[in-house]
Amino acid sequence: MTGAFFVLKNTGSTPIHLLSASSPISPMMQMHETVMGTGGAMAMQEKPGGFTIPAGGSHEFKAGGDHVMFMGVSTAVKSGTTVTFTLAFEDGSTLPVTAEVRTFTGAKETYVPGATTGTNSMPGMTPTPGTSGTTASHG
Repeated sequence: MTGAFFVLKNTGSTPIHLLSASSPISPMMQMHETVMGTGGAMAMQEKPGGFTIPAGGSHEFKAGGDHVMFMGVSTAVKSGTTVTFTLAFEDGSTLPVTAEVRTFTGAKETYVPGATTGTNSMPGMTPTPGTSGTTASHG
């Protein structure tokens, strides 16, 4: 499994709802959240329904928090290379993203399976470099 960490900014006047992601290197991708698991350990699980980013707001996808998970990655993912994935929104629009692969040794969450789990461009959304991976803005 590999996680995508980024900031999604909504500079528009209406909320946007991120439902899913897809990538050529992963047969299944999931929206994940991190919750308190049994025994007090943090655990990541699928986030049913995805994430809503309010008008004028942003949402950080980060290690130890909400993130996009690549499951069953079919090729080696090496630090310094890039991966592409596409974010899909409730209104049917999509956003292609290219992100730099970085080595990460941080979060120690476990995976809790079982919580439930989507193509033209979204006008005004363009990925740009960010401190937490990739920043995508909607305007």
